[in-house]
Amino acid sequence: MNQARALVSKRFDKDTFQKFVDEVLPLPVDAVNPALRLKAREHVAWNFYSNPRQNLPGIERSGWAAYNAVSEFSDHAAKFRSPESRFVSVTEGGSDELKQKAFDTALALV
Repeated sequence: MNQARALVSKRFDKDTFQKFVDEVLPLPVDAVNPALRLKAREHVAWNFYSNPRQNLPGIERSGWAAYNAVSEFSDHAAKFRSPESRFVSVTEGGSDELKQKAFDTALALV
């Protein structure tokens, strides 16, 4: 609860949010499909700046909203081969790891 409160209390300006995105979803140097990473970064930025769920009074432009922008992307917008692969990814795979990285990164910026 204290970590969540700390994230809510810290506003992320444009530069802080960019640092957050660069750490959580870095642009790979030798990516097979860099367009996929760019699309993910754009989706996370849209969630942070424009998604009504991340712009509620009290959480807008906060570390909590930044974390949730990644969480919403990884749980609901990312593409998966099947419902089963989505479930595994969200609960114990890549999406779970991405959300943990986003949480840890947001806390480090508070």
